[in-house]
Amino acid sequence: MGGNDSYLISNTVAPGQTVDITIPQLTSPTTAGTYRGYWKLRNNTGVPFGIGSAGTKSFWVEIKVSGTGINPGTATATATLGTPPTPITPIAGT
Repeated sequence: MGGNDSYLISNTVAPGQTVDITIPQLTSPTTAGTYRGYWKLRNNTGVPFGIGSAGTKSFWVEIKVSGTGINPGTATATATLGTPPTPITPIAGT
């Protein structure tokens, strides 16, 4: 999925606080299929952390692209916090 490698959250988030995060301008692949992007957060010193009791798990977004060609049709995204049930092998060039 095309998009920036990182995004800045403009406000401070306290430990245990819940926050909604919007990731702007992700571009779906042009080939039909199911794709998953894995994400972690970074603290104010740049150290990555995740979710879960140990703070090591990625959260992820999964999209399903239908259609072919330059206009691939529709893409739907569902973000799920937690460990993904099955890893998906990345496809070269995506």
